[in-house]
Amino acid sequence: MKFKIGNMKAVNIINGIFITGLVYFLIFILNKYSFSLYISKAQEGTLLPDSIELQFHLLMLKIQTHGVPIIILVLFKLVCEAFYKFLRAFEIIIEKYNKNKDS
Repeated sequence: MKFKIGNMKAVNIINGIFITGLVYFLIFILNKYSFSLYISKAQEGTLLPDSIELQFHLLMLKIQTHGVPIIILVLFKLVCEAFYKFLRAFEIIIEKYNKNKDS
């Protein structure tokens, strides 16, 4: 069976999952920071429509809106690659077991 999805090296799969999780965590932290900064300025009454806090908050909302689904798709692809690796390893083990059993 010659089915291959992308680069199937285990190190690359694990690094990809780690980097994807790190990017998601960074987006999550920046979004929480921008929201708390936005709320604190709004409560003080010093929030203007062109203020940097509001612009940063709107930018983070756009990044979260468009970035999170892309990150989920990339993570799904990497998990599928890892699952395929496990299935392929089990298939090789079963083939060796059957070959030894027939001998």
